[in-house]
Amino acid sequence: LISSHKQLKVARQVWPLAKDYYAKARKAKREGIPVAWTVLMPPIELLHAFEIVPMMTEHFSALLATKQVVAPYLDRADQLGYPINACSYHRIMIGFGISGEELMIPEPDFLIAANICDGGSKAFLPIVEHFQIPYYYLDAPLDFHGDNPGDVEPEPLEYYRSQLEELIKFVEEITHSSLQEERVQESISLAEQATDLWLEISELRKSIPCPMGVVDEAGTMYPLMQLLGTKIAVGFYQMLLKEVEDRAKDKVGVIEEERYRLLWLGPII
Repeated sequence: LISSHKQLKVARQVWPLAKDYYAKARKAKREGIPVAWTVLMPPIELLHAFEIVPMMTEHFSALLATKQVVAPYLDRADQLGYPINACSYHRIMIGFGISGEELMIPEPDFLIAANICDGGSKAFLPIVEHFQIPYYYLDAPLDFHGDNPGDVEPEPLEYYRSQLEELIKFVEEITHSSLQEERVQESISLAEQATDLWLEISELRKSIPCPMGVVDEAGTMYPLMQLLGTKIAVGFYQMLLKEVEDRAKDKVGVIEEERYRLLWLGPII
């Protein structure tokens, strides 16, 4: 068995980036800045616009798994009645959150989840009860499209708009602050820049040989999920795009002789 490793230099900067973010989050908590644990990727750019600290629980549970310390946390989730075929990301964070240990990430002031997967609405209720914190579940429609390509149905779009308005009021009430329009526009613009750069990188991966494999892809998605709406994410993907462009131009592939490609959807094993 050969362990996976990152081939791209920029991809190796993800862990230092994450470590720095966790350190800043702990500092922010000490200074009284609200911390929000997030589940299933609610609009992170909106939370950054509030200048609060979102903590993506799925990334931290993956980090705990990498350190091979998750068995006790999974056992606690089992004891609560969560089946072993439920989402491991969630089971780890449930067990970790209610462990009573000194947490390595700041305790949440509130929790926000979205409905990307079925378990998201109920999975973190033990965390909410344990910390006695407010909880908002963003019920985002899973399909906005009409019968024709490019069409957008007005009803789900309007429903999602109303959900975002509720979320904004929810955060404003907790933080006792108002969302500033200029901060929203800046954060959305930065998020759009980062996602556009990611699309360019993804297009370059069609090159033969493939300049970036799934190990580097999975690692470099971190800023897209935790730092969306920040200048840090944009800068990171600018550097990553340059490295992938250079590899594609010089025909540097992931393996020496590329014969087949496997499209992998979802987290790597």
